[in-house]
Amino acid sequence: NFYDESLLSLNETNRAREDLEEKLTFEDLQENGELREIARIETKQDMVDEMIKAMLLCHSCYCQFSKVKNRTLYKGVSPDDISILKGIRAIGYEFREDNKFFKSFSNSKGSLFKYNKVLDVQFSSSRAMQTIVIWDERINLYIAYFKGSDTKILGAQKKPVSNYVSKLMESTSAFARMGYRTLFYAVRYFTKDRFEKIHKEFSKRVEANTCPNKLNEFLAEEIECDMHVLGFVVMHDQLQSGVPKAIERIIKGGTKIWIVTGDKFETAEKIAFNSCIIKSFEKRISIRESFQDGSEELLSFLKNTNRYFNEGREYSILVDNSKFDTGYLFKNKELALSFIRAKSIVCARSSPKVKGLLVSLLRKCDFCVLAIGDGENDVTMITEANVGIGIFGKEGAQATQVADFAMGKFSKLWKLMQFYGRLNYMRTSKFTLIYIMKNIILMFPQCIYGFFAASSGQTLIDGFYISMFNTLWTLIPHFGMGVYDTDISYMTIEKQKKSVDNLKDSMKCVVRKVNKVYVDKFVRDNYWLLYHESQFNLYFSLTNFWEYYFYGILLTTLILLIFFNCTNVLSDSGGMIDYWQFSQMFFVFWVLTINIMFLVRSHTKDFFFLFLIVVGSLLPSFLSIYMYSNDSSGGYYQTLLKIFGQSLLLMYFVVCMVLVIIIDIGFKIFFL
Repeated sequence: NFYDESLLSLNETNRAREDLEEKLTFEDLQENGELREIARIETKQDMVDEMIKAMLLCHSCYCQFSKVKNRTLYKGVSPDDISILKGIRAIGYEFREDNKFFKSFSNSKGSLFKYNKVLDVQFSSSRAMQTIVIWDERINLYIAYFKGSDTKILGAQKKPVSNYVSKLMESTSAFARMGYRTLFYAVRYFTKDRFEKIHKEFSKRVEANTCPNKLNEFLAEEIECDMHVLGFVVMHDQLQSGVPKAIERIIKGGTKIWIVTGDKFETAEKIAFNSCIIKSFEKRISIRESFQDGSEELLSFLKNTNRYFNEGREYSILVDNSKFDTGYLFKNKELALSFIRAKSIVCARSSPKVKGLLVSLLRKCDFCVLAIGDGENDVTMITEANVGIGIFGKEGAQATQVADFAMGKFSKLWKLMQFYGRLNYMRTSKFTLIYIMKNIILMFPQCIYGFFAASSGQTLIDGFYISMFNTLWTLIPHFGMGVYDTDISYMTIEKQKKSVDNLKDSMKCVVRKVNKVYVDKFVRDNYWLLYHESQFNLYFSLTNFWEYYFYGILLTTLILLIFFNCTNVLSDSGGMIDYWQFSQMFFVFWVLTINIMFLVRSHTKDFFFLFLIVVGSLLPSFLSIYMYSNDSSGGYYQTLLKIFGQSLLLMYFVVCMVLVIIIDIGFKIFFL
């Protein structure tokens, strides 16, 4: 048992280790005649030496000498293997070399041991075991060492189970309750003729490109069976800094959290406590056996969960998936409802296949699922989820390679979900709704004008202006608002200073639209509670769509009434404005109206956004009119001067713009 004093309770760890040492006696080892007679294991120290030998040989690390530290460093995919080798080095044993043909290590006396490597099958999530076979000249036998989970190793041990193994199994529960993981080691001995026959058959299957599942079955039947358990190593996974706080924020935001892990039931429960997913005052319901239709266990479970729900009490469910039928969970609607109502779920002993099955079942129930993991075991779950997130860590890059997003720390998940998630939901909703409304303002006047033009096909605005509407006149400010608009910045959230007023306004909006469901839970200086905005579709819903739709029609109708009356306004020279002047005036008014909408609905009204409006929309619009006005070949000559150089028309135009601004601001205040 290798431990870190800064992380673990030293007294508690030593107490569990001493209890195990007291239980194990010399007579327990003497029960295994094969170990005593073939491997010459006759004392406890012999068993310890064989265990250390298994740990030094059965791993996936390699050595790399560091000139800076002037010592050998261990590199590998598995952080567990690296930790184990570092722990063994602390007691005098050091792994030396690993190549295609042999592995070697030295002991505290400096003696070098080198073993020919015959077969090395690496650990995988599907096998949950690593196997290495060496040739030992001392006893003239092939020795297979195995490393894997307790269920895999104990399930393949030689029967009957000895007292030694029974006492080991009892002690694993004590370590699991402290939050530790256990990794078992075992050994099996082969005569020369028997193993060479097995190895020859295995090589043929590999050369024939036999599918991995068939190879795993062959290994399980011929090699990975009838093994002798040597012992286990206790591992501790330290939680990253900030994980409990991040989880608390996510839960407050209305998100249900499920822990789906391959660890033991007690270990998973301890991890859930340490990460604040389960609180001490909450009611916990444990499921250790699979349910049957109409069974007393199922009826009792449903009765308790319904009572807790009706009383308003929060409860969590802990499931041992090694015995529980995951598929039955969503076949029984009442059982599924009890799981969905739970504050949190902890699923222990979950294989990669079960992880993926749980995610797919939740998606079939119309839930939006986010899966996050850092290892190969989580790949299936990440690919099945609506959103998959991989964490860069010591478990390899398999999870990050298949994920939609990748991050370095779990504590930043709340920022991705609740800050960027809400922010981009708001931006996308606003972008889509304004896109709909501005195109209504573009096309509805054309439809109305068709009646006045006797359906002749004459457009109200020049065809060039219409074709460039979404690609030039309004593209840049609209796109800029969709990617740049921010109501509350992340830095402001961390400082918790200037954001209070904005948060109050947002909270009032949320409280008004959800009928005060979460009023008592809202804390004004907690940004993550605004995540409810997306859950209740406060920015993008059918109601929002029709509000923008009818507002676009209303605004267009008002503009048309104003401008049709504008044709009766006399110019300074006493003449009426012609069709082209009316069209150009309407175009300018139309572009300014769209940009006013951008300004009114944007939270970020800084210099950069104003620059996008001026350079991206207003400047190209006026340049196009200016180019038309300087064309003396047609009837466009001096159009700008004829329109805006006349005091009455200019005053009429300004009054109309002020009216539109008042209407738009009023719409935002009372409807948005």
